[in-house]
Amino acid sequence: NDILAKNSDVAYTNVDTLNILMGHQNNTLNIRGTSAETFITSQEGDDAVFISSDANENSETANTVGILFGWLDYIQADLHVMTGSGRHRMLISDIYSTLSKGVGSKGMAELTNKSLTKLGDGLGDIYFSAD
Repeated sequence: NDILAKNSDVAYTNVDTLNILMGHQNNTLNIRGTSAETFITSQEGDDAVFISSDANENSETANTVGILFGWLDYIQADLHVMTGSGRHRMLISDIYSTLSKGVGSKGMAELTNKSLTKLGDGLGDIYFSAD
């Protein structure tokens, strides 16, 4: 994988907080899981964000994919996605999970225009914002 070619994975261990700053062009982000609180910040450009265990889009499929498969069970720490100026697209999928969501000690899951929270005990929350 070549990070400059924009087709690489980020692997990490023994990290409490992970900060990723994306480039100034259109970005395609496939987020399959988190084990540390993760902050992803993009800059200007039209970004596509996919959050699911099966997220595997690229710049050619990012604007046309109609459904995302997989689950959110690997989002084990909070995820913060902050996009810069531009037109953005985000798909989140838990379609194949066998774990019930929104039934933990935090109460029922909540989806707002800025977050998806209370997925369950042991799972992180997802926060998103755009300039």
